[in-house]
Amino acid sequence: MKTRSVALLVMVGLILATGMGGVVATTKAATDVSPNDHTHYGQVWNGGGAYGLLVQNFAASGIGLYGNAVYSPGTTTYGVVGRAASPNGRGVLGWAVSTTGPAVGTQGISASNAGYGVFGDSNYRGVYGLSRAGGSSSAGVFGLSVASSGNGVLGIANNGGAAYGVWGTTTTGNGVVGSSTSSSGAGVLGTSTYRGVYGVSTGGGLSSVGTYGQSSVTNGTGVEGIASSGGAAFGVWGISSAGYAGYFSGKVRVIGDFSATGAKSFVIDHPLDPANKYLYHAAVESPDMKNVYDGVVSLDAKGSAWVSLPAWFESINKDFRYQLTSIGAPGPNLYVAQEIQGNRFRIAGGQPGAKISWQVTGIRNDPYAAQNRMQVEVNKVDQERGKYLYPQGYGQPDSMGMYNQKLNAAGQPLTASDQKLATVGKMNMTLSQETIAAPETPAVPVR
Repeated sequence: MKTRSVALLVMVGLILATGMGGVVATTKAATDVSPNDHTHYGQVWNGGGAYGLLVQNFAASGIGLYGNAVYSPGTTTYGVVGRAASPNGRGVLGWAVSTTGPAVGTQGISASNAGYGVFGDSNYRGVYGLSRAGGSSSAGVFGLSVASSGNGVLGIANNGGAAYGVWGTTTTGNGVVGSSTSSSGAGVLGTSTYRGVYGVSTGGGLSSVGTYGQSSVTNGTGVEGIASSGGAAFGVWGISSAGYAGYFSGKVRVIGDFSATGAKSFVIDHPLDPANKYLYHAAVESPDMKNVYDGVVSLDAKGSAWVSLPAWFESINKDFRYQLTSIGAPGPNLYVAQEIQGNRFRIAGGQPGAKISWQVTGIRNDPYAAQNRMQVEVNKVDQERGKYLYPQGYGQPDSMGMYNQKLNAAGQPLTASDQKLATVGKMNMTLSQETIAAPETPAVPVR
């Protein structure tokens, strides 16, 4: 039988493997062993020193130590088992000494479609990753999936309301950052039967925000909400019992109908006391989609005048109404001599030179208004029936309010989450103080 040289250096060290049918190193001098049928199976070595067993392979693509466990039905086998009894020990340490390239300290490979390349099991942290390098590409734990529908990192937690599949925390930066370069992808995607994404801010001040959305691209959208299933679906739902449920700084556009149970008003600093008061004005309301136009015109020598309206007036209005008031003198004979035609109308019957205040109203007749006429009286349907927009005004309790159940659910905090969030400060302090010292570089003999 041919033999090949195998360098087996047995250094002074200690590995505990009792009860595992393994090998525990003993104190021996370094020895070169060449027979390929050489074996130490079942032997027990013990001693003390830097290494219980050191095996080196100087081949370009060789393996220093290879462990193979043959499958036996009904059992769990291990190719290599590492065990450390020290409070700061490592059962298995993988060390990549190259300072360049994608070197890997420890690599796990599973050929099973339901297997795990690396599996960590612990009463504290199953897998712990630590990165000491700087830069945006530095990561304590890095997950990569090349499958078309795979997950780079998958976190699952199914035990209790305070369990989190993925938990990110930081004392200075961002706890969790998601990034997608896909034109239809999402940086962070949350799905849930309750809240897909839940943001909580524990800080104080006007800059404290539970959920923050920002778009830096041209014509982008900072926050987008979509809900298209059911009459009680809300794309964006804001709730505040003291402040503003929604606050917009800038232009606001509504494509569709807009409604309110309260006043639709403008508010400005009070012109007589701008530092201490506000001034409110309510909007004029009507059961029709009504436009109002007015102005002042002077009558000619015959006591008449033409009033010109915008060129688009008749294209967006119909069913006109008129009001005329003489200014400075009675005008009992004032009348509309010619109704609106060609975007103008004529006033007559007044005193020559008199000033006339006029008002014209029209019902909106643009394409949107024509196809979406406002219904003045509408029956409540489904879950709205028997409920009130303003129950207090009808002597009803708050529980009879419209969407009260949804309102209570939306405004109720996640108790377990809040308890966990309350410990963030302590966790951050622990994480900032917790360091895992880098293992000393093994004093590996050179060839």
